[in-house]
Amino acid sequence: MGDGESPPTCYDGIKNGQEADVDCGGTCPKKCSDGKSCLYYYDCENLTCASGICGGASCQDGKKNGAETDVDCGGPTCGACAEGQFCTADSDCAGAHCVALQCVPASCDDGVHNGSETDVDCGGSDCSWCEDGKACSSGSDCWSAVCTGGACQVASCTDGVKNQFEGDVDCGFGCPLCAAGRTCDISEDCQDYVCVNGTCLAASCTDGILNGKETGVDCGGSCAACVVCSHDVTLAWDAPFTHLDGTCLTNLAGYTLHWGTASTTYTEHKKMNLGDPDLTCEPTGEQGQCGPATTCSAKVTGLANATWYFAVTAFDSDSSESGYSNEASKTIDCP
Repeated sequence: MGDGESPPTCYDGIKNGQEADVDCGGTCPKKCSDGKSCLYYYDCENLTCASGICGGASCQDGKKNGAETDVDCGGPTCGACAEGQFCTADSDCAGAHCVALQCVPASCDDGVHNGSETDVDCGGSDCSWCEDGKACSSGSDCWSAVCTGGACQVASCTDGVKNQFEGDVDCGFGCPLCAAGRTCDISEDCQDYVCVNGTCLAASCTDGILNGKETGVDCGGSCAACVVCSHDVTLAWDAPFTHLDGTCLTNLAGYTLHWGTASTTYTEHKKMNLGDPDLTCEPTGEQGQCGPATTCSAKVTGLANATWYFAVTAFDSDSSESGYSNEASKTIDCP
């Protein structure tokens, strides 16, 4: 530098000093933009110096530059980043989940549609089934096992799939009962109510069930004649005096008797209004919450040999009916 000349600066509009190009690169704080001269990659804004010229950032240059969130990944132009790499949004990550500026593995409870999932946190090879209406790619993604038009469908008795509580395809509990030879989970899946080792069996005269054309358990119809037993069973119960919410029951209209040969499965019913000659109700002499306490009784007659199960329900004048009472049972064993 001669007498009278100013020392080079990074703001004099001249390429001088250790600058790579005019007022950029080298020891200047400003990096050189694309197309300007460079000596080293750190002379350039995008950290890419090729053949002495700053070039645009690429997704294969081995550097974190441009809009990338980590080396050659993330941002709007490069591919997704792997687990453990830096990110600023879920879209930067291969697992579509960015937590605390780091890509984390997809999971079935992260609230994000990622991994192999077909909808948020369901479907795919790793997560549980999707509910009706959620996105799917096959029936295995759905609770109903039915995927149509990319959405899980509601299970039905005509969808050609064994789903929900069916014993076999479109038959069993909740659907038309399954014929003999079809698979079953419980006896109620089968037409003749016999399920053995997962298969519905045809009615027989030795299965201990009133089924087929029998008129009694394993008798009548095509089986041996039934021995009619006239033994009567008298049921007695305390009359209800309140609704479930504790308010007084003022419009009790009568009772229905229920009975059958399987616990909680009642095939016979008898409805009796108050005043029916087959129904007897008498006060106990005690005072209840809403009036005099009453005990009622009625007979069930003509029961064949079997163990019978009984329950009672009450109904009011609005035709509302209570739940079943406690169950009682009686074994009839006539000679």
